[in-house]
Amino acid sequence: MSINYLPAQPMLYDKYVTTRLYYKDTSNRFFLYKDTGTTLSQMRLDMSKIPDLYISEHDKLESVMEMQSVLNKQMKEDINSGNISTVKNTLVSLITETLSEPRSGSLHGVSKTIDILIDGYSKQPNFFSTLATISTKNYTTAIHSINVCAMTLGICFKIGYNDNEIKEIGLAAMLHDTGKIYVPNKILDAPRRLTSDEFKKIRQHTFQGYKILKKEGFDEETCQVAYQHHEKLNGTGYPKGLKSNNINKTSQLIGLIDFYEAITNHDRAYRRADIPIDAFGIIKLCVEKGELDEFFFETMVQYLFAST
Repeated sequence: MSINYLPAQPMLYDKYVTTRLYYKDTSNRFFLYKDTGTTLSQMRLDMSKIPDLYISEHDKLESVMEMQSVLNKQMKEDINSGNISTVKNTLVSLITETLSEPRSGSLHGVSKTIDILIDGYSKQPNFFSTLATISTKNYTTAIHSINVCAMTLGICFKIGYNDNEIKEIGLAAMLHDTGKIYVPNKILDAPRRLTSDEFKKIRQHTFQGYKILKKEGFDEETCQVAYQHHEKLNGTGYPKGLKSNNINKTSQLIGLIDFYEAITNHDRAYRRADIPIDAFGIIKLCVEKGELDEFFFETMVQYLFAST
């Protein structure tokens, strides 16, 4: 039976200890490059000459869990050093790796990450607002999820939710777009407006995310956030066209922040990202049309202005 091999993240090459790494020869055959129990640097290799490395699909879940442990530890050290830019880079690697294998052991590992982020806020009051606004190269689902999560956590503290509520909402925010792993990159990264068929595929990420989280045993509210975060209070959203009483509050909050983050941070070939003040105007019109929650909008504006 043939084995599939998946690309490893180059920036993580030297962090793997228990994970085997493979290389591909010119005939597309895979061979062991690094065995378990050692790192590339311990092998005294010239790191500038390392070939592209891969992980066996059989080892992928274990490799993700190894990296979560390593990167969560690194992130704690970054927070203690006060370098939020480094925290963001570490977090991007961690969430990118997690979303590459969204199964039980990996997705539930994000809970520990949320704990570390909340601890970062206790040390630096502007931690979440700074984390969300640090720019990174190549806007991805992982970066979007991190930004949405950081803003959500900060706003939850402002509203006055208790610690358990904040952790649960933060986890839902980080995982809200999990279903996008089933959307082809050529659609996610399309340098043009999507066709109607492509937009239908994009819309499916809500149901796909719900199914993934439900299968992995997450609580119903977290699953519903994946499903409902594009719903609108007046019934004009998707996937079901639900109205206010049928959309849970966490989905309403994260849906609002998801919208704000997307229009202020994602440049597209046909549309530049909006500056915050213009985004507030766009969202205010949505509030006036009955699409988005007024309290959550006003709280978000107050939080973001206070952070500048």
